[in-house]
Amino acid sequence: MIVVGAVIGLTAAMLGVFVILRKLSYFPDALAHAALAGIALGLLLHINVVAGAAVFGLVMALGVAYLERRKILGLDTIIVIFFSTALALAVIIAEFLRVSEDDLMGYLFGDISKITDETFILSILVGLLAILIFIFKFKIWTKISFHEDLAAVEGIKVARENYIFMFLLALFVAVSLRVVGTILIGPLLVIPAATANNFRLGFKWMFLLGVLFSLAAVIFGILFSGIFEISVGPAVVLIAAAFFGFSLFFKR
Repeated sequence: MIVVGAVIGLTAAMLGVFVILRKLSYFPDALAHAALAGIALGLLLHINVVAGAAVFGLVMALGVAYLERRKILGLDTIIVIFFSTALALAVIIAEFLRVSEDDLMGYLFGDISKITDETFILSILVGLLAILIFIFKFKIWTKISFHEDLAAVEGIKVARENYIFMFLLALFVAVSLRVVGTILIGPLLVIPAATANNFRLGFKWMFLLGVLFSLAAVIFGILFSGIFEISVGPAVVLIAAAFFGFSLFFKR
C-alpha cells in the first residue's frame, strides 16, 4: 500500500504544480466525476473500471482542451459545464442500472485496501510514464505555464503540449480513484502544490516542496488510517491541509 501511495503522491505533486500555475484547480474534480461515470458503467458491464474511468476522463480532458483552444467560452465556464454534466451522468447511470452503492462508495472516498493487483500495476506504470514525460517536457511545460504566448513564438506547439498534459492528468485521476476517492482527488493535486507555493522560494523549490508535502501526506495518511481505522482519502487530505495551515506562517 505504501508503494502505491508513494507513486500516487509523487505523480500528484508533479502534476499539481502545473495545475496551480495554469489555474486549473477545478479541473481535477471535473475529471474525477467524469471518471465516476466510467466506473459506474464498468461495474455494470463487468469490465475493468479503471479502463472505463480512463476513457470517460480522456474524452472530457480532450473536450475541455479543444473548446478552450477554440476560445468558445472561458475555461472556468467550460469546466463547470463538463463537471455538472459528468456528475449528472454518473448519478443517472448508477441509479438506472442499479449499481451497488457499496461499490461506488469505495470510489467516492477511496479504499486502498481493496486495490487489485491489476490496479497496483497500472498505478506503477502511470507513475513511471509521468516521470518519463516530465523529464522530457519539464522545461516546455514550464515555459507554457508562465508565458504561453512566448512559448508559441519560440515554436513550441502549445496545443499539442496541452493535450499531452490533459491526457496524463486524466490517466492519473483514473488510477488514483480507488486510493483517494472521487471527492478528494482534486485536493490531493492542489493542496501540496499550494502549500509549497506559500513559501515563495521560486519555482524549483515549489516543485521540490510540493513533492515532499504530497509524499508525506499520502504516506502518513495511509499509516494513520491503519492505526485509527479511518478512510485513507480523508486522512491524506486532512494531513495535506494541516501542512497548508502550517505553511501560512511562512507566507511572504
